[in-house]
Amino acid sequence: GALDDAMRSAAAAGRARASPIIAGLRAVAADPDYDSSIPARRLVLVSDLLEHDPQGFSLYAPEADFTRWQAQAPSGPPDFTAVDIRVIPIDRPDHAERQAAALDHFWPAFFQAASVQTVSTDPAP
Repeated sequence: GALDDAMRSAAAAGRARASPIIAGLRAVAADPDYDSSIPARRLVLVSDLLEHDPQGFSLYAPEADFTRWQAQAPSGPPDFTAVDIRVIPIDRPDHAERQAAALDHFWPAFFQAASVQTVSTDPAP
């Protein structure tokens, strides 16, 4: 299906100079067509979950964590009140340790601060 095609395309894309996942999430939250008037909002995040902004926060940096991100993000996370998020991780074997730390520590704290209603994570491919 369409999701499988998107997964294959994302996995085949290879390396990028930046991975602004949080900027993408902020853009979704700010979209007037995705506001709280929609009764059951859901978001599917297909990503390696390794946030990397060369001019900002990066989960590749030593000791990068949610507290450090919060300290340099004065606007905080986007508001995802009453949103259900499904995370579909793209496996990055060359960064498995960082990816596991992001999935286990950074993103749960981020989603909690963003007031996400529920988070489900698909098993890694």
